[in-house]
Amino acid sequence: MIVPGRHTERSRTGRTTVHTIAGPPAPGSPGYYVLWNAASVGRIIAEERPDVIELGSVYTAPWLLRLVLRGHPVPVIGFVHMDLPGAVERQLTRFRDWVAEPIDTATTAYMRLAYARCNALVVTSNAARAALLRAGLPEPHVVPMGIDLERFHPDLHDPSWRTEIGVHEARPVGLYVGRLAGEKDLEVLVDALPELHRRTGMTVAFVGDGRLRPRLEALERQQPQLLRVLGFEGNRDRLARAYASADLCFAPCPHETFGLAALEAAACGAPVVGAGCGAVGELLEGSEWGQTFTPGDPASLVDAAVEILARDRDTVTREARLTAEAYTWDRTFTRLFEIYRSLVP
Repeated sequence: MIVPGRHTERSRTGRTTVHTIAGPPAPGSPGYYVLWNAASVGRIIAEERPDVIELGSVYTAPWLLRLVLRGHPVPVIGFVHMDLPGAVERQLTRFRDWVAEPIDTATTAYMRLAYARCNALVVTSNAARAALLRAGLPEPHVVPMGIDLERFHPDLHDPSWRTEIGVHEARPVGLYVGRLAGEKDLEVLVDALPELHRRTGMTVAFVGDGRLRPRLEALERQQPQLLRVLGFEGNRDRLARAYASADLCFAPCPHETFGLAALEAAACGAPVVGAGCGAVGELLEGSEWGQTFTPGDPASLVDAAVEILARDRDTVTREARLTAEAYTWDRTFTRLFEIYRSLVP
């Protein structure tokens, strides 16, 4: 694995070698770094002599590979983790069409150029597949991601968790896990907080970091009954405990290509309210453990939360866990390695 980070280093876990290349921080995304050093990428590829390369980023990585692989016929798989045109389109809804349309055209063209070198494309959901086809890219392989089903489990439910985060035990607690950034469509959840609290008494805990964190912390100081800002949680066991102990989890982003947080919540038996489109909408459609809302509509989000809180929690937990158990890492890598082998001479 070649990943960007704060420092250049090499580590090994089992049969996996991780090469970290120092890079500048990603603007507005604390904890993320930019992969930019083509010379370092080239040295590592020359040393490792891979049979196939998986491209996991739509940003600088495609252009680094083009520099490094000139004249070297190594098969490349583009693993597409982001619906870039969709995410940009959502951010541009406040602008006039004459601004939004050319930018949408530009991001779509960028996607086609970024993945032009790839011998095959992989996505994690049918929603992501549809987004790629709309962008004019070739038919991808659909390979859902997996979940650590032993770590994320309903048995981790702990009533003391809500006390630790400063919420009265009689109040329901909602949970959001992910980047605190505009592209996650957090505005709809933030705008819904007052009515959500009025109708259910709920306090929403935000786990993550990002450029919206200062605004959320200011709101917490002003109206602490509405929310708690817990910051980034690097301990996966503590994160699983939070999922299992929350009354409800929110997945508001309408452009998710998989919705890992929603499935981690499901593995812990938590009900999920999510945007009714993208991969999350696909996952929750018709489920007993989830409820969708109209993207961008705070009132619809509140109605969905009220509805799902009224359902029998034991039934919700059982159905959520049953859904999550279909998403194993063994299934993911078995299929992914089949695609790898099909490209290697």
